Amino acid sequence: MKEKMSTQDWERKLKQQSEESAEYRHRLYERVDLKNKDEILDIGCGTGAILRDMAEITNGRITGVDIDEEKLEIARNYTDDLDNVKIMNGDMADLPFDDNSFDLVTFHIVLVYVKDQRRAMEECVRVTKPGGTILASLEPDYEGDIQFPEDPARDIHLRWMESLGADLRCGRKLKFLFASVGLKTEVGMESESEYLHIRDDKKKLEMFRDQRWVYEKMLEDAGWPPERIEGYLIKQEDLIHRGLKFHFPTAFYAMGKLSDK
Repeated sequence: MKEKMSTQDWERKLKQQSEESAEYRHRLYERVDLKNKDEILDIGCGTGAILRDMAEITNGRITGVDIDEEKLEIARNYTDDLDNVKIMNGDMADLPFDDNSFDLVTFHIVLVYVKDQRRAMEECVRVTKPGGTILASLEPDYEGDIQFPEDPARDIHLRWMESLGADLRCGRKLKFLFASVGLKTEVGMESESEYLHIRDDKKKLEMFRDQRWVYEKMLEDAGWPPERIEGYLIKQEDLIHRGLKFHFPTAFYAMGKLSDK
């Protein structure tokens, strides 16, 4: 299969994602007391954008793991000035840590790409200390996405995400996945987040333009000719500019607490 996203593409996308979600994530980090946790695990740290953000607001030590060594090289370079960061290669379904190692385990848009999600959650529980917390700060539910006017590229986007390994219904599974491994669980949708639900059309347009390169790559991979891609992008920008585009992306967070025993 043709490579959909290069490491450089992922670096660019994950940096944008980190910047756009910062305010939303920080509210969750306050709720799980990230600042005062001693040992923190960031699963799927990728190129290190969110890892660095967390490391700069916590007093504890943070370990980042990812299965992609090319992304980890970028992460190491990006965080090498931070004394409280350690980066390792690791699979969420087979974490390279002893039992009861971390006070907080967190991940952001990661479980959506994991094939054996139940096994991954069991591993999260195994490496978390009694009384510790597991936080999925955001997991999308691509099939639940609501738009009007209907997006003519919607089905292409869903198939493209599947080709990247995404579970299109991951978000709606969070409650079941967390509770089924014995976690006292809270699940919610951050419907007030500027990252997910932007009210201001001017900002919405800016974000669409920032992500324009992703749409171009996706539609090019789908075989659309350049003139059709350009026409689609112009149409979407016009709808947003005129205040006619409604978009409600469905994504969820989950916080799970381990028993003290």
